[in-house]
Amino acid sequence: MLTDRRTLLKLAVLGLVTGGRPALAARNQVSHLPDDAIQAAAETSNLFAADLQKLLGAEAGNLFFSPASISAALAMTAAGAEGETRREMLSVLHAGKDSNAWLRSMGGLSKLLNATGEGYTLQMANRLWGQNGFQFQADYLTRIEDEFAAPLGQLDFAGAPEPSRQTINDWIADQTRERIKDLLPTGTITSLTRLVLTNAIYFKADWREAFNKKLTRMQPFTCADGKQVSLPLMNQENDFPYGEDDAVQVLEMPYKSGGLSMVVLLPKNQKGLTAIEEQMTGEKLAGWMGQLNSQKVKVFIPKFKLETQFSLADALKELGMPRAFGSGAEFGGMSTAEPLNISDVIHKAFVEVDEQGTEAAAATGVIMATRAAPIQREPKVFRADHPFLFLIRHRDSGAVLFSGRFSQPE
Repeated sequence: MLTDRRTLLKLAVLGLVTGGRPALAARNQVSHLPDDAIQAAAETSNLFAADLQKLLGAEAGNLFFSPASISAALAMTAAGAEGETRREMLSVLHAGKDSNAWLRSMGGLSKLLNATGEGYTLQMANRLWGQNGFQFQADYLTRIEDEFAAPLGQLDFAGAPEPSRQTINDWIADQTRERIKDLLPTGTITSLTRLVLTNAIYFKADWREAFNKKLTRMQPFTCADGKQVSLPLMNQENDFPYGEDDAVQVLEMPYKSGGLSMVVLLPKNQKGLTAIEEQMTGEKLAGWMGQLNSQKVKVFIPKFKLETQFSLADALKELGMPRAFGSGAEFGGMSTAEPLNISDVIHKAFVEVDEQGTEAAAATGVIMATRAAPIQREPKVFRADHPFLFLIRHRDSGAVLFSGRFSQPE
């Protein structure tokens, strides 16, 4: 149980994606880290994404979240953790033996995810919000600003918690082009709040090969519960990276810049989504992606819009970091003025897919308190008229920016 002497620390992370990417080497000038370090960070984020997908996917219905956003937020949090708390968090995040190098590479990946060009925008921003006059560890603030480009802004949580909450929510809404509003609900910021860490990623992009709106037709879609509904299915025939095995078809649809793409994993069996989700690991995804070949594909995929919100606290505890949420949490790397611990992690996400392209957004809040296949002659048919998984992927680094499941219309 938390005592009334624990100070509230809130970490908010936000992600919105829709766009392409230039070459990694060109963009990596911003991070000043070697490409293999950035790619290693992306791989650990993908491993965490697969772990989280399995837990969140246990609940029926649609699913959408940003593993890149959550990973960045938790990395900034882990940078201030110590002892067993730090060990648990780094293990869940697949950080490896050299945690300091991993933290630098996560910061480099965060800096890398910024680009704008014809038909696409990708933006990631980080910021800390601290209590006026509260004594944070100077080296922690310096490290987060240097490695994650997250400056400290000061608010009066103790005297004006509600206006402080609104200031942070307004920043999040602005960074996500108003797609994520009111991430921090009433009551989450109190007079005990001491720090809120925010990460925002925004992406919007046109398809490399747009769908013709005139070809979109209302067609049957079989939901996870077996019920059939009518949905607008977009369709086109074109060259796409495509692969398959006995259980799943895998389609990659690049966005206009070529550096970002959506990957759709469609079970061959209409009731086979659960089996595919159970197979999902970072290694399995890499294996599927490695087998894709460009070939003619007849694509049928629904237009859809999803919005989700949930607490990640229980999932993160189950993954192996319970200490960070308890009274024994060790966050002395952030501050020794008062002991801190995470009280909740809130995530909110949005995605819309249509003939022109994709827009997606996500936000995460971590609340802490103190103790005060080969080419074929005939085109392949990819008919997504039953539940499927989908990812929005940064192709150059390999990072999965967003992950989701579409099983029924909302």
